Parts: sequence; structure tokens; C-alpha cells
Amino acid sequence: MNRWFFIGAAFGVLLSSPVKASLTCNDVAGASVFSSESAPRYLGFVGSDFGQDSINNRVGSYGSQFASDSVRNEFGTYGSPFSSFSANNPFAVNPPKLIKEGVFIAFLSSNTALPSVSIDALDRGCTFTNGSPANFFTTQAISVPAPATGWGGVDVSVQGSWFNPERDGEGLVLDFFGDSSAPGVIAYFYTYDLEGNQLYLVGSTDQITPGTLDTVNIEMIKTRGAVFGSQFDPNAVERTVWGSLEIDFIDCGQAIVAWFPVIEGYEAGKSEVIRLADLPEGITCP
Repeated sequence: MNRWFFIGAAFGVLLSSPVKASLTCNDVAGASVFSSESAPRYLGFVGSDFGQDSINNRVGSYGSQFASDSVRNEFGTYGSPFSSFSANNPFAVNPPKLIKEGVFIAFLSSNTALPSVSIDALDRGCTFTNGSPANFFTTQAISVPAPATGWGGVDVSVQGSWFNPERDGEGLVLDFFGDSSAPGVIAYFYTYDLEGNQLYLVGSTDQITPGTLDTVNIEMIKTRGAVFGSQFDPNAVERTVWGSLEIDFIDCGQAIVAWFPVIEGYEAGKSEVIRLADLPEGITCP
């Protein structure tokens, strides 16, 4: 994997990216922020603490910790540590994009598996003086290595939330990443442990075939060890293989999910699930 050095005002922050060999604070200054939804939402720009729409304006519409569209709102769609569209979810594959003069710069994200720059890196490494965004329009084509869109089959055609109405309170979320030549899927399975506590399992695989409804097999991991809030320590997180999921798609709205635990006490089983929401407009099922 190529490496990308983000040069801060006082030091460099190592980032992972196949896009550009080096990126400076000046490169990012003025970049507009857009959500990765099918209908992208404007989320401000990278600028000074006083820019009206700047993500660094802590009292502005896009920089306040209370503003609904702010990437700094830990309870909002774009700032939550859990939302798939958030800049602060280290597992998100659809985080906001930074676009400058019509060119993709990076994802604004704490997910280091993507070509990304985090809000924390910007805060620690850069001081911005620009009070307005760079000109978004350019004759240059926009190049955005966005997550999968429109392949059909095992990709966005089955992306989203799934559940069994007879097992309400348990469900599955599928998120896709990469492109048609190197696709992958992340699965989040929320259920309960043997004592009745909430249990969230996560897993990923790149063994999928876009354009088909082939069976997907994913190893699932459970975590423990850290604590909530200001005392959270990522080094305390312990990861254990819980087992695996096998997802057989009947079509883009129905599937059978089978689970195969490897931890003693959990039993294997399966559930017929349906898609929670309709297919996005313009996406068809093969």
C-alpha cells in the first residue's frame, strides 16, 4: 500500500492513501466537505475558526458540536462514532469526502483503511486562515474513489439494514467498500450474549462477487475491555473471534443468515431476514 504524509504546521502525520504522494495543510485548506450519501449533502469547508461555513468554526453551522450537519456533533449523522456516514467512525466506509476545485482530496475520516485525513490530524497539525472555500468549479473532472455504487448484486443492491420481524431487536447491517475490481463488505450483527447483554459483532471480507447474489461468508469478531467516555483506551480493546456468518441472498429484499459460533455456549442457527428499506432510486436487483 502506498503511504501519504500529511505535513502539519509542526510535524507530519502518517496517512494511508493510494491517491497522492504528499499532502500539505495548504492542499486541504478550502476543500469543501460533502457527505457520501446517494444525494450528497454539503457539510461546510476546511477553513479558519471564523469562516461562516468552516468546520473549524465552533459556533458555526458546520463546526459546532450541537449543529445537526456538523462533523463535530458526536450525536449527529456525520460526527457520530457509530454512523456509517460519519467522519469519526473508524469503521465507516461512507465517510464525508474532501473536494477541492473539483478534485477528490481524501475522505474526512478516522478510518485509516481509506485514503483519509482525520479531524484530529487537522486540529493538531494545521492552522487555517482562509475564511471561504476554494472555487469548487473546474474544468477538471471529479475523481472520487467512492465506495461501491451501482454494481448490482452483492454490493449496494443489498447494502443497508436487515432484520427478521419475528426477532425484532436483532439485526444485520451491511456496508460495502472498494471498487468493482477490489470490492469488500463489512457486516455488523447486533444480538445478545448468553447473559442477555447487548452483543455487537463486526467482520469483513473481500471475497465477494459484484453483480451476483452469491453467498457471502464473514468471520465475526467480538470486543471487550475498554470503557465508555473520557476513559476510553483503544489499547485496552480485546478482540476475539466469535464465529462466522453465512448470508444466502434470495433476492435483494430477502436473505437467510446462518451463524456458526466457535465460543462455547453459543449454538448455531439461522434466520430469514428482510431488507428494512427499499432499494435506493436507480439501483436494480440482478
